[in-house]
Amino acid sequence: MTNPKQVLNEVFGYETFRPLQEEIIEQVLDRRDTLVIMPTGGGKSICYQIPALIFDGLTLVVSPLISLMKDQVEQLSELGIPAVCLNSSLSEEKYRANLQALRSGEAKMLYLAPETLLMKRTRKLLADLQVDLFTIDEAHCISEWGHDFRPEYRKLAKVKKDFPDAPCLALTATATPRVREDIRQILQVEDSETFLASFDRKNLMLRVTDKENPTEQVLDFLYTREHQSGIIYCFSRRLVNELYVNLKKEGHSVKPYHAGLSEKVRNRNQDAFIRDDVNIIVATIAFGMGINKPDVRFVVHHDMPQNIESYYQQIGRAGRDGLRADCLLLYSHNDTQKIRYFINQKEGEEKKVAEQHLNDLVDFLETDVCRRIPLMNYFGEEYGKENCGMCDNCVEPEEAETFEDEENASRISAEIREGYEKELFDRLRSHRKTLADERDVTPYAIFPDATLMEMAWYYPRDEEQMLHLYGVGSLKMKRYGRDFLRIIREYCEERGVNGRAERLKERIEELSGVEQHVLIGEAFNAGQSIPHLAEEYGVRPVTIVKHLKEYFEEGNELRADAILEASSLSHRNRDKVLQTMEEKNARVLRPVYDALDKSVGYDELRVLQLYHMARD
Repeated sequence: MTNPKQVLNEVFGYETFRPLQEEIIEQVLDRRDTLVIMPTGGGKSICYQIPALIFDGLTLVVSPLISLMKDQVEQLSELGIPAVCLNSSLSEEKYRANLQALRSGEAKMLYLAPETLLMKRTRKLLADLQVDLFTIDEAHCISEWGHDFRPEYRKLAKVKKDFPDAPCLALTATATPRVREDIRQILQVEDSETFLASFDRKNLMLRVTDKENPTEQVLDFLYTREHQSGIIYCFSRRLVNELYVNLKKEGHSVKPYHAGLSEKVRNRNQDAFIRDDVNIIVATIAFGMGINKPDVRFVVHHDMPQNIESYYQQIGRAGRDGLRADCLLLYSHNDTQKIRYFINQKEGEEKKVAEQHLNDLVDFLETDVCRRIPLMNYFGEEYGKENCGMCDNCVEPEEAETFEDEENASRISAEIREGYEKELFDRLRSHRKTLADERDVTPYAIFPDATLMEMAWYYPRDEEQMLHLYGVGSLKMKRYGRDFLRIIREYCEERGVNGRAERLKERIEELSGVEQHVLIGEAFNAGQSIPHLAEEYGVRPVTIVKHLKEYFEEGNELRADAILEASSLSHRNRDKVLQTMEEKNARVLRPVYDALDKSVGYDELRVLQLYHMARD
């Protein structure tokens, strides 16, 4: 296959590229050096995995952690992509087998740590091979201004010269403007194209709360998240152990992770978490870099991280499947003092950098504006809204548990997320776990949760329908499809349920055609009401209002008077709200909500906000 979109569909099972992926791949295939800054969960791996399948030769991937290499190779193997790694965890027999796969040309991708790549024997091995792409993952490790500087990464510029015909693709999720410039200079790719994706992870609910009784606060948080997968970060080994014991006493499925445990125990606990044998990991910052478990539903910071990059990277481990995930940070001034104590042990430029990092973090934690504004600004991006609808400063506490302003926060629709058949999902999930254990792979290497949700909503009845679900490519269909179809058919026969073949057909047409908000805007202007559209699309009226707002903000007109039909307020109260919007600025709802003494809910305010905008 030489067409990137064909590879995306047939190998990875995705209908469309995510933002910037296609442009990056084209740049790499043109053999031009490329720097990619893309948030965790944004789809960086696809940017080198697809070119690896199109190029004739080998793709090198420099990666900092053995666990990350193992995870990636495992997932690629499940997709039928011949990938190997070289690292110290391999048995002598496996190491030799991987070397043979490289020499014979069987392997298309090689994952290795910078230390391994710098070894004379590795460079000698690669000198006899055709290397078509040199990929550096976690490229922020090159910069002393990054939060995870590794001296070995700086030496990669020297190795890069070994492959003069191979483009260099450097990728990272956490790079400030200064770190980006460091990467470009050190790798000598100053003339390369830079692709900067938005740092906004729309599906993450960001919350910061005062730390009062942290153990009780964590237990309260977990109370409504039974069976969900999550990570809890603590400042020290002692705190990890204490919290682990307390959670275990309360009956939670949990394991600890910190540098004080033996490597064997750490690896065992990490694997248990990745393979869904335990739900929760309580860890120090030693845990998680490169962990690509897509169904992590929450990240809790029991203690402050040391800087915004660490915070961003750690919360980035949640919600990689595009579904909503919660990020809670317990904040106290005592934690700030602890960090300042360690900073004071440093000297010179290192101390200056650490102090600036801490000050930026405290500003973020103590802000009373939308949290995405200072967070995005730190990475050199201007957040274009005053209300994100997905942080504690933009929604009320009672809304924070369930609220989701952006419909595109998920890769599957709200209708599916809210309406999939839970019992069927559990059966599919159980079967996935059985298969994963049999094949000695992670469950999500077979299918992610988002795919199982679509199965439990569309009820596909044949292979053709199954192939149009998120994450089902031709190889996975061949390998696993029949088993999952059997479970779906059995369930449908038991319950007398019919599939949603027509809805699946509509979805395919929508993916290949006009965006949903445009279809909704045009239908609304043609005479359909907001309640009718909500029923047709299977969503709440407020979701239709959000689509109409997006349509309007793209420069299209709306039938203003028809918007009012979705309001249940009396004329008197409606006029009162509109007058308040005139006084307080209609584009920001929080001041309006407060000025009305919280007597009008946000759903009503969004309807009248759209009317106010459209009539002007």
